[in-house]
Amino acid sequence: MKIFDCHAHITESFAKYHLEVVGKMVIFNSFEDFDLNSPKIEKQDAKAIILDFRNNFQRVKSLVETKQVNALKIHSRIQRIAETDLDLVLEHISLLNTRLPIIYDAFYYGPDLDFQPSLHHLTTIAKTFPQNPIVVAHCGGHKVLEYFYHLRPLTNIYYDLSFSLGYLKTTSAYQDLQNLIRFSDKTKVMFGSDFPFTDPVSQFQNFKQIAADLSLNDQEVNQIVLENAHSLYKEQNG
Repeated sequence: MKIFDCHAHITESFAKYHLEVVGKMVIFNSFEDFDLNSPKIEKQDAKAIILDFRNNFQRVKSLVETKQVNALKIHSRIQRIAETDLDLVLEHISLLNTRLPIIYDAFYYGPDLDFQPSLHHLTTIAKTFPQNPIVVAHCGGHKVLEYFYHLRPLTNIYYDLSFSLGYLKTTSAYQDLQNLIRFSDKTKVMFGSDFPFTDPVSQFQNFKQIAADLSLNDQEVNQIVLENAHSLYKEQNG
């Protein structure tokens, strides 16, 4: 089976990445990481850079204009984006004047509640920039059902299953994740691992079990594990 991992990170290398894939979306959450590790990724992989609007915006703009990245990333906890920062986020996306996908980290974690993901931010971004695919990284974590219900009417929303496939497995939210996969447009759901924070092989095994439980057909499985992410990140933006 051909697989495109829609969400991975590189540290020193991918030497411990043991899932056989035809490509990966490699996400860089800082420019230090980008400068150090982006030369190491394979030609078949795609790149996403953090939308650093405070310290490195001109460099983000240059990477977008020169087509050196395939997507942008927003991570409220790392970037310390508060609820009151929405106008700044919207302004800088607008200044980029791009149709690139925007990956929004929607995983809630840790005690610093001032900079957690914001469903309000995400819905506003999606409605303000309907030409941009908006990727909900980790599907909202333990809030997956809330995200799914509020985002379902928006046609430019995609769901990234990374990390949550394993992290939620022993929780009550796992059924919510299954229902998101069951009831979503199968062209908008994408398999991912979040390597090196999870084991890609175990993440894929978890997805295969869900696919079997939901009786997904071969076409639906192929869309989720390959076609959707490959088309979004490589074919449209390669």
